Amino acid sequence: MTTLTVQQLHERNELRRLRKALDEIMQHHNHVAERSHDSAICAICGEDLGWWCDESPDNTCHYFTEVDPIDDQPTAIVKLLNNSDHVLTDTFNLKNLNFQTMDRCLFCGEPEERK
Repeated sequence: MTTLTVQQLHERNELRRLRKALDEIMQHHNHVAERSHDSAICAICGEDLGWWCDESPDNTCHYFTEVDPIDDQPTAIVKLLNNSDHVLTDTFNLKNLNFQTMDRCLFCGEPEERK
């Protein structure tokens, strides 16, 4: 059996504390998009966030807006990666709120299946 020094015990406890803090961050972080070819990858955890979009405020393609819970109709609000609401102001997008599909990003217009 190995006997640990006081310093080693302190380092072990500090490492456990840091691992716990990192686990907490990874569970509750807001994704930050980083470009990897045509994909958006989270710079923090490495999760694939979908297609990269130069036009979107969070650099990821979005295909649907939030739905109004009262009348069940699409709104002009897109939920971004950091959970904030972005209000669409583009006239073309506002005219097409009732025709949202996975075939057209609300910001760049690219289809889900890239050329």
